[in-house]
Amino acid sequence: MRLPEPPISVCKSEKKGSVAVQLVTDLALDARVTAIRRATNYIYIEASLMSLVPAVFRALQDTLPTIQRLIIVTPTLAPWAVAAGFEKYRYDLLAPLYAAFPSKMSVYTLRATPLHSNVLLIDDVFVAIGATDWTFRRPTRSPLNVHLVDAATTIADDGVRVTHFARMFRLARFAALTGGVMSFNMSFLDAADALQTYAATHIFGVIVPAPPVYKYYFARYNDATQAAFEGHAPCQRSDDALVSIACVCRGVALDRCPELLAYADGPGALVEAQMDAAQLHTAITVLGGMLVATLVLLCVLVTCCRRWLRRRHNRRRITAILNEALRPHQRLPST
Repeated sequence: MRLPEPPISVCKSEKKGSVAVQLVTDLALDARVTAIRRATNYIYIEASLMSLVPAVFRALQDTLPTIQRLIIVTPTLAPWAVAAGFEKYRYDLLAPLYAAFPSKMSVYTLRATPLHSNVLLIDDVFVAIGATDWTFRRPTRSPLNVHLVDAATTIADDGVRVTHFARMFRLARFAALTGGVMSFNMSFLDAADALQTYAATHIFGVIVPAPPVYKYYFARYNDATQAAFEGHAPCQRSDDALVSIACVCRGVALDRCPELLAYADGPGALVEAQMDAAQLHTAITVLGGMLVATLVLLCVLVTCCRRWLRRRHNRRRITAILNEALRPHQRLPST
């Protein structure tokens, strides 16, 4: 992979929601999309928040057929983020990709460690670290993003020339995600497999496998709620309580908005719990039905086998009795 040296852009913001803040966000998104489209080996993403951003989705969708692995690490979402629907928005982005490329894509969730920064690592060549998340959400503070292409290069374990900083950064991140057990002499694919093995075998490890799974409470959220919380649609009067809360929180950091925090601790938590209980009840019902059907089928098979064996035994007894009664040259053939 060959990337041009990234430009240095400094935008000073005088107030929240200013053009400069949005310009930095747009530049960060454009740089990420460009880097993703130039990937030839792997893509590694750490994202505090994610949603279905069409440009990012199309870039990942177009690149996945040609790369070896896509690894995404996300945090366990805070109650306010769950209440705002970001778990559902993340599902909308990842589920179609995972369904199309399950063998190339690995998704992990940090068990307890918070994730404050967002990272994009491409082919051990390009590194992007910053505060801009992977959503449409307009930042309320001036975000700081750094895109690095190191001039110093090195030969990786698989014989490919990469940049020194990107490789060491990736190895350090993988070591941190595995509690320090990752070897620094592994090729990327070996390290990715080791990461997958660690997540699957360490019950109390740093990360856990988190493939996209649909939850019933996702039905509570739609395009209108996403547009309201991410701020890319004007606020209008709505009967939807979540849209109203999003408009009240407009221009304020969502994790500091009293209305959203109150909803997350009250009605939002109740709705999620009820939906999770309904989903669990449905799963138990389906499994119970499958178990009953299996038992019925086994009973039918056992009954049929017993009847067949009984009939066969009776035929043999009748044949033996007739053979004893008849003369030797008139014996019936055995069945």
